[in-house]
Amino acid sequence: MSTQPSRPAASLPKEANLQHLKHQAKDLQKAFNSGAAVARERVAAISKLKRSAKLRLADAQLVIAREYGFESWPKLKHFVEGDATKLLIDAVNSNDAKAVRALLRKHPKLKARINEPIFGFDSPAIVSKSGQREMVDVLLEAGADINATSKWWAGGFGVLHSHTSRGEHGQYLISRGARVDAHAAANPESG
Repeated sequence: MSTQPSRPAASLPKEANLQHLKHQAKDLQKAFNSGAAVARERVAAISKLKRSAKLRLADAQLVIAREYGFESWPKLKHFVEGDATKLLIDAVNSNDAKAVRALLRKHPKLKARINEPIFGFDSPAIVSKSGQREMVDVLLEAGADINATSKWWAGGFGVLHSHTSRGEHGQYLISRGARVDAHAAANPESG
């Protein structure tokens, strides 16, 4: 049985940052362990931790999570990181290269998802936006694989398989490392 906060849950900032939440937990831990009454009251409202005990970081994280209305730190973390992924998807779909760059800078762990098939036709971002030079550059800076292919059920396709990768733009993609396969070579207008 989980203990719920006795006061209303605090409102999570619109662009919650996991790093900031970790700092909040560390600050709470430090304040509690130094005997600060307000910190001890916050912990007591949520946890059955004995007053004389030292507060572990995991306990402080649980308090922060519950203050924001989450049952656990992992659930808060998943919510914040999932929200960042949604923001990334929205920025890529909107062709907003500046927003993508800013999100990747603010949430470096998103780089680990850059090649996942989370865009249209189960494709990674670079395949989805292969016709957008600025977006291609931002994604490559973040570690995107220019030779990644979609995981679409009807067959995978890559950056050189689209009508947007013909001519000069196709040559640009090749100069950035895109490999010409049989399908791309059969395209009469590709580089």
